[in-house]
Amino acid sequence: MPIFIGSNVIRVVAHDAYGNNSTVATLTVTNSSGGTAPVITNGTASDLAPGGTAIMGYASSLTGTPTSYTNFAKSPPETPAVINGGTSTYAYADTYGAQATDAYVGITWGTATTQAISSINLTMYLFVDGGWFGPKNVNANGTGSTGGNIVATSLTVPTLQVTTDGTTWSTVSETDNYLSQLTGAPANGSAGPVVTFNLTTPQTGIKGVRLIGTGGGTAANFNTGLYPGFIGVSQLKTNTSGLPAGTVGSAYHFTYTATGTPTITFSKTAGSWPTGLSLASSGALSGTPSVAGTFTGTVTAANSAGSASQNFSIVTH
Repeated sequence: MPIFIGSNVIRVVAHDAYGNNSTVATLTVTNSSGGTAPVITNGTASDLAPGGTAIMGYASSLTGTPTSYTNFAKSPPETPAVINGGTSTYAYADTYGAQATDAYVGITWGTATTQAISSINLTMYLFVDGGWFGPKNVNANGTGSTGGNIVATSLTVPTLQVTTDGTTWSTVSETDNYLSQLTGAPANGSAGPVVTFNLTTPQTGIKGVRLIGTGGGTAANFNTGLYPGFIGVSQLKTNTSGLPAGTVGSAYHFTYTATGTPTITFSKTAGSWPTGLSLASSGALSGTPSVAGTFTGTVTAANSAGSASQNFSIVTH
């Protein structure tokens, strides 16, 4: 019974009674049983929000000086930290009482990100009198009564902004399903559907990202809209593309790792790397990128016990 995993080479020589030797025969014995299939342990997309600080607030206009604000009237009191510190769809933070036009929610980091943020997932808490970005919340018959559904005319897509210094914010382009996800959603005091914002150009080297929009409901007064800058948020995720971003003309290095036995080899089985980068069988991705862009594909780790594949996305700028 073989007690090894992999292949062993055995050389055999036959002898007769007269001392004559045969030619050397080479046998290769392979045991492909046993071992464990690979599991790739890095290079996957991740949510950077839990490692940052959640921010909420309001301003007199999109270009106005923002004011941090949260509603502590709830029992128990909650801070914006609930939106990036867990997975509960029942906890939320809101800006109820903000007497301003605009409201924002976001995540900031003390150190600039090294992985490229490619998308944002927003789960808002939908109240009958507001709680999301838009001019106001009314149901189909316009009464704003409990249990009403959000109509498209009550929605305005918020603006996506990033900051590289933690102070100055700039708008970046994106595509989203904001209107399609929220149109018809019940405003019944619960977490709404997840809205996804895909950044046209994934962002790296930033210290913050936020969504800021005009309106947010008619909280406290349906007629005058006393607190229009009103947003409620249950969860905010900032998703990376998985691999560190690269810079054109600068050396790049990243090494994939995986668990499993026997020896694992890595290869690209779909898509393409940026020109100038290549993946070694050891898992080392290295070189000097010569072109900017977003590149996607699949990496596979394999050994005699099996294989595992993982999609990749890498940004060079």
